[in-house]
Amino acid sequence: MKKILLFAAAMMVAAGVQAQNFPVGIVSVQDTTKSVQVGVISSVDTDGGHGLQLSTFSNTSGATFNGVQLSAITNMTQNMHKGVQLGGMLNVASGEMGGWQIAAFNYADSLKGAQIGVFNTARHIRGGWQFGIINYTKDTIPGATRIGLVNISPKTTIDWMLFGGNQSKINFALRYRNKSTYNILGIGTHFMGLDSRFSGAIYYRIGQYFQLSPKFSLSGDVGFAHIETFEKSESDKPQRLYALQARINADYQFNKTFGAFASVGWGDTRYYHHSTSYRSRPIIEAVLNPRSASGVRPSK
Repeated sequence: MKKILLFAAAMMVAAGVQAQNFPVGIVSVQDTTKSVQVGVISSVDTDGGHGLQLSTFSNTSGATFNGVQLSAITNMTQNMHKGVQLGGMLNVASGEMGGWQIAAFNYADSLKGAQIGVFNTARHIRGGWQFGIINYTKDTIPGATRIGLVNISPKTTIDWMLFGGNQSKINFALRYRNKSTYNILGIGTHFMGLDSRFSGAIYYRIGQYFQLSPKFSLSGDVGFAHIETFEKSESDKPQRLYALQARINADYQFNKTFGAFASVGWGDTRYYHHSTSYRSRPIIEAVLNPRSASGVRPSK
């Protein structure tokens, strides 16, 4: 057994020593990648390079790497002026990213290329673009494009909303308000009624608002809600439903931290499996809306 372990260790060291000429190993380590580097566990170069870094778990470049980093878990580099980071979980560019990052989570200090993922974040975005569920940037310049369910920047006002209504009776939501648009993510309880068993909904709304005065604004939005009734699936009591909704809203801000928000609209609740209508009815909601201190109130 001891001889086997010594042999395995020697093979790993040999893979690292000969990486410059034949960069393939269990853990592949070399100074510069010039074409292809393959590591069963990970691939590492200390001085950057170009070409392809391929591994099962992680690829790491200590300088500028131009090419393709492909891993099931993580890819990391200092800079990438052109190329692709394709990872299952995480891509990181600690400096400039001029290529593409595709993973569940993407980070770049300075983004000139593109990020595609569930959560995309960049300290500085310099004409690049983000496409994901949540996009965050510490600053932006004209020409940057962000497409997502929620886009957050230093100019985004984040509102905590607690309200009641005739759809979900008790609701908690976060509203992300930018220059003239907003998104709402929320959860609600007792969608089927207070006299029924517990039911709940999660929902997303996207809308446009018009600031009519420093304290008063009007807005309109459309949204989608997923409803769980926690009933046994029957024709008259389905286990889950979805709803398409539209609202017109009035928002009055009493001070920097507190406001009121009222909505009227229409909701069409439907079955998932055959998309016929379960019920349609008006929506009435009222909000006492405390605001968080994050972000700055956008102006016209």
